[in-house]
Amino acid sequence: TKGQLLEFAQIAINEEPKDMGSGGTTGDWVSMKNYDRLAFVVIRAAPTSTGDKMKITIQQAKDTTGTSVKGLNVKKVWSKTDTGKLRATAQWTESTGTLGGTGTTGSTFAGVATKKSAIYVFDIGSEELDVDNGFDFVRLNIADPGATGAGKGVSFTIPYNAKAPNKPANIPGVIG
Repeated sequence: TKGQLLEFAQIAINEEPKDMGSGGTTGDWVSMKNYDRLAFVVIRAAPTSTGDKMKITIQQAKDTTGTSVKGLNVKKVWSKTDTGKLRATAQWTESTGTLGGTGTTGSTFAGVATKKSAIYVFDIGSEELDVDNGFDFVRLNIADPGATGAGKGVSFTIPYNAKAPNKPANIPGVIG
């Protein structure tokens, strides 16, 4: 299918840019009812301490209030990291072994414990959710790393492959 990105996708902020050492982030519940896929994108500036990892979890629920919240075990994450400028890093690296989790936590991704800037992309298909039992909302949470100097960061959500492509002004929203 050809067309403009915003005819097939929505973009929503998950966390405004902030110092990641100033507290964690509990994301909004994002509806996948009108989309086949969703990408959570997390961008982090290099931390000043090598021990400050971003601890990211992804959950699923039945509605915007988090009814029956449970973990979503993401199969893989894509990343780019660099000690200099991320724009100089062209290739993505795939990780699968660092993901896991059970219960309400779901996948926990610990990020990189180095002084590197990073972009992480968690790409989720609607078929990965427990849709047979009414789960079609997801959210991304970032735990407080517990230290200053954890680096500045921002995260956003890109639901894409809209089930009913439309003009950008008419594409379905995803937050609450």
